[in-house]
Amino acid sequence: MQTALEWSLNTGFVTIAERLGDGTSITRTARDTMYQYFHDRLGIGTLTGIELANEAPGSLAAPSTSEGNAVKYANVSFGQGMDATMVQVASGFSALINGGTYYKPTVISGSMNDGQYVAKDTVPPVATGIVSADTSNTLRAMMQQARRSAFGSQDKAGYSIGGKTGTAQVAVPGGYSKTESIGSYLGYGGTDTPEYVIMVAVSGKDKAFQGSTHAMPIFNDISGWMIDYLKIQPKG
Repeated sequence: MQTALEWSLNTGFVTIAERLGDGTSITRTARDTMYQYFHDRLGIGTLTGIELANEAPGSLAAPSTSEGNAVKYANVSFGQGMDATMVQVASGFSALINGGTYYKPTVISGSMNDGQYVAKDTVPPVATGIVSADTSNTLRAMMQQARRSAFGSQDKAGYSIGGKTGTAQVAVPGGYSKTESIGSYLGYGGTDTPEYVIMVAVSGKDKAFQGSTHAMPIFNDISGWMIDYLKIQPKG
């Protein structure tokens, strides 16, 4: 699985989807399991409720519909065949690497009351047990290794930083564009406990962007800035 992650092997993720079924095909049982995690637990295809106008829900075909077939879910296993917002992805990813707790995303840190700033109460978790603590620990370690394979040992010493590149084809009528792609990078940073999550995506008409070349350098800059801004002390 680590090799599939580091090399972005779509076939590796399709194999995982097959193993959720009968071992050789993506059965209804496999699709139900994937839908439960992507949609019900991680919120892909649902509104997060963030305080922004016109939030898009994205889309993920349910296994009970004709669109939710094995071919569709083979694509879903490696990130195609569905439509997700960056807020959904960052929120779900946070739950995966923070021990398994999903928090509702927010852009409001507080309010003004009679000219005085009042900090917002701590946001309560929406759901716990999204994944187990052991699974979360494993995912963090895998993401750290994936980042080292792509970025080497250039991160600041004493910090645990993990992340993964993404390069997505752009859907156009009749298929996918041959001249345009979206580059992204999703990752986290901190010490023993993740302190922040950052997602970067770059796109443009007829621009063939790649995650490692175009999105990861932006993540690197923001991640270094966040460590200083949050005054995160390195591990001894």
